[in-house]
Amino acid sequence: MKTQPHIPTLIALFILLVGLGGGIFLVEYGTSFFSHSRESATPKEVTISNVTDIGFTVSWITDMDTNTLIRYNGNGLFTAQNSLVDDRDGEIPEKRFVHSVSISQLNPETTYTFEIVSDGLTYKNDRYKVATGPILGSPTYTLEPAFGTISNEFHERLDSGIVYASFEGSQILSSLVDNGAWVIPLGRLRANDLSRYFIPNNDTEERLFFVHQKGKTLARTTIENDSPLPPVRIGELYDFLPRETSDRGLIIAQTKTSAQTSDAVNIDFQITAPKKDAAIPSYKPGFKGIGIAGKSVVLTISGNKSIPQTGKVTVDTNGNWSWTPANNLAAGNYSISAASFAKNNQPLVISQAFTILKSGTQVLQAATPSASIKPSPSPTASLAATPKASPRVSPSPVASVSATPVPVTGNWEPTLVFLLAGAALFIFGLLTPDKKINR
Repeated sequence: MKTQPHIPTLIALFILLVGLGGGIFLVEYGTSFFSHSRESATPKEVTISNVTDIGFTVSWITDMDTNTLIRYNGNGLFTAQNSLVDDRDGEIPEKRFVHSVSISQLNPETTYTFEIVSDGLTYKNDRYKVATGPILGSPTYTLEPAFGTISNEFHERLDSGIVYASFEGSQILSSLVDNGAWVIPLGRLRANDLSRYFIPNNDTEERLFFVHQKGKTLARTTIENDSPLPPVRIGELYDFLPRETSDRGLIIAQTKTSAQTSDAVNIDFQITAPKKDAAIPSYKPGFKGIGIAGKSVVLTISGNKSIPQTGKVTVDTNGNWSWTPANNLAAGNYSISAASFAKNNQPLVISQAFTILKSGTQVLQAATPSASIKPSPSPTASLAATPKASPRVSPSPVASVSATPVPVTGNWEPTLVFLLAGAALFIFGLLTPDKKINR
């Protein structure tokens, strides 16, 4: 006669002890263990920017990389149709530390509320609301965009981030950092009440605030020195202000005008040489391109843990431009960014990588010759202070709003399951007698 299989008493006792230990752990540490992920996903420094009559942008940071989206009310209800993901996301959302969501196709002079969904958790706050501005006509003045580059402590371009720009009395504008390059159009900057356009004076203080998971950077400058802004690094403070600055700019509707540049050569802005990912045997390569006649082109070379080089040229009457860096480039990998205007007169930044070969290295393709033009001097700026610190300053009037995470209690269900399973196995082992097998 065969014996019925059963679990030995020692094994049942072991399972019971494991269940008791697991239950004690969940009761004692369950709250902190599970609430840590909630705290890391909590939106921090929530900032509303780029408010117009038809849209606005919401940006924030989290302590860990998370998947996020925005739900906003179109008719008093939060619906799936009114949900938007990060501006950089495609069909498959990516986890990020720094988040930015732009909402458009809204109605003018209308108040909207929104909620943030971070890793499946919904965060609400009474300050998560924004009122769109009135409809304004097209500005009749020209104000060049602010742009430049930002890198880490090793002079390597930041892969992502957000930059905010504001003046005393103006709204807040924001833009994403792409491969270290950034650009913020100022042509439609509004006053902080959104009712009029805001035109800063040449010496009005401008605050540029950069946010990245590795730190923050604050740069004080003016519109005379922000196109481009001298290269900056994350985690440092910069003061590019002249000795005397005014606190406020001129707030007008549409009164300031400026001469319009002729668009006789109306073609796209491009870098034509060297080609993308080119291998160059020269330590001082020449760069060429095409653009709109009379427009400025600002170029910045960075990479290979070297100090970035910046220069500025003007597109000639034939729609061509060329530039050579002032200093030699050591062998290694670099990227160049060029900022100017596209055919529709919108600011545009183009970036591409290239490699400087070691002396004596040969390439199969035609090398880019060194240009013979006189190099444009790299803009310089006097830094008032560049301490190694992470500034915790928001550009006025940036408001930081943090949703309060919901407390999480200990999970008692797993504890109960372990206890019941262990007790049942223990009793079963005691009641089942050991039977010998007759051979």
